[in-house]
Amino acid sequence: MALLDWERQLLDDVSRDRLMGVTNDLAQWVRHSGTPPELEAAEHLRRLLDGWGLRTELLAHDAYISLPVAAHLETEDGVILPCITHSFSASTGVGGVDGELADGTAGTVDPAGRIALLPGLAGPGPVRAAEAAGAVAQVYVNGPITHEMIVSPVWGSPGSRNRDRLPRTPVVSVTDETAAAIRARLADGRLRLRVFTEVDTGWRRTPLLLAHLDGASEDFVLFSGHLDSWHRGAMDNGSANATMMEVGRVLAGEREPRRRGLLLAFWSGHSHGRYSGSAWFADERWWELSTRCVAHVNVDSVGGRGATRLSSAVTTASLRHLGAAAIRDVTGEEFTGSRVGRAGDQSFLGHGVPSLWMSLSEQPDGGLGWWWHTPEDTVDKIDPDLLLRDARIYALAVARLVAAPALPLDLAAEASEVVDRLRELKAAAGLDGFDLAAAAVRAEELLSLAGRIELRRSLAHRLPAAAAAFDRAVMGVLRPLVAAGYTSSGPWEPDPALAVAALPVLDPVRRLADVPPDSDEARFLRVDLTRARNRVVAALETALAAARNGLAELDALE
Repeated sequence: MALLDWERQLLDDVSRDRLMGVTNDLAQWVRHSGTPPELEAAEHLRRLLDGWGLRTELLAHDAYISLPVAAHLETEDGVILPCITHSFSASTGVGGVDGELADGTAGTVDPAGRIALLPGLAGPGPVRAAEAAGAVAQVYVNGPITHEMIVSPVWGSPGSRNRDRLPRTPVVSVTDETAAAIRARLADGRLRLRVFTEVDTGWRRTPLLLAHLDGASEDFVLFSGHLDSWHRGAMDNGSANATMMEVGRVLAGEREPRRRGLLLAFWSGHSHGRYSGSAWFADERWWELSTRCVAHVNVDSVGGRGATRLSSAVTTASLRHLGAAAIRDVTGEEFTGSRVGRAGDQSFLGHGVPSLWMSLSEQPDGGLGWWWHTPEDTVDKIDPDLLLRDARIYALAVARLVAAPALPLDLAAEASEVVDRLRELKAAAGLDGFDLAAAAVRAEELLSLAGRIELRRSLAHRLPAAAAAFDRAVMGVLRPLVAAGYTSSGPWEPDPALAVAALPVLDPVRRLADVPPDSDEARFLRVDLTRARNRVVAALETALAAARNGLAELDALE
């Protein structure tokens, strides 16, 4: 779409110098979650935001934080090999953990009772699988450089019901060079290693900086990014915090009326608490988020040197069009997008809040740069021109969400994704599979109603009363669709930080094709699936009621 005059002025006001200035400021501090330097950084940002006219709050809350301290490997003959350990790895104590090595870097091996040598980055999925297979410790081969990671699948601070999902064994990472030294010794026969890890895991007081810009209504757009960092974190997440600051500053200028408010949120506990800050906010402000938050825009690791790829950042279906338009209008490039998953501070999908982006720009072959999650994430890894480009894209997308007379969300895209997913699951289940007709019929009707609501957008642009009715209809439909489409538990219990399919509660339909239809396993599955189908049908009925009511209200205003 063509840029409006106020949008051009907004983009022109985004400052490369300010972006780099804030990035440089933040890179002074090693911002580990719940530590004094992180709080100093939050206070610094608060002073700037106050000076630009935003209303700020600096909250503090308890979070379960895990900070790696030290690690090393030791061979039988006393040779010390370097490694790093990870957030939520178990600590070994002074005696370490001893075991025979099982090399799984070239194929599948049985790690039971042994130390597993594994390829790639340490993450909750691989760590969980290795523990389930009986590994007593895990050593990951990262490549030329080791990368800091968090290995717990528990989203946010654990409660009493899920604390047993925290890793129980020590986890470390090594470089290719160290792995080669290990394999050279392994070539002589069996090799025993001793793993030593020290990880400081416990409850800490962590900060949460919020900054508000009021709008004409109580609805608001949440624009968030984490403040904590690995090492100095100039890209991850200093440049993203600078982008948030600059977007807040230019939107405070009120070139265009803010029909909705803007809330900036700088989380702690992203890197060392598995998104503990955003998860805490999701719990503490669940009603506000479930009734007033119309969209969540997330920013992470932008402006990296060489980050020319803009096509594949994550989004919910309803915000893909808005994201694509912002990228196209700033750069002329096309955005395809990928589905939002269980990563980043995506803590609000269960509340039915549509989400746009996390990291936006990537290296040409994907990823965020070789320096990601390492001590090398310093200011020289930021390209000022690419940071300016990314910040302008964010500014335009956020401004349109805040200022548009009618919410620029695509109902039909979200409904269409549910229709397609139900068809896919039906095909996967086979002819004698599980009956999904009750959900499919409702989803098809909802898709039709979504198209009819979209036809009222022009009316919403003309009449303020119609705009309010349009927004109510859109959010009334989207909230149950997003919650059911992207989560298993809704707002009450965050899903683990593991891969999740669309309509996740119904995904076990696929397993029916792999078990005998009269088996106990099939019958157990059908019990679960009947309850899951009821949940999806209930979500669709809620969305249908909102669509019908919204259409009636809009028709009365024509």
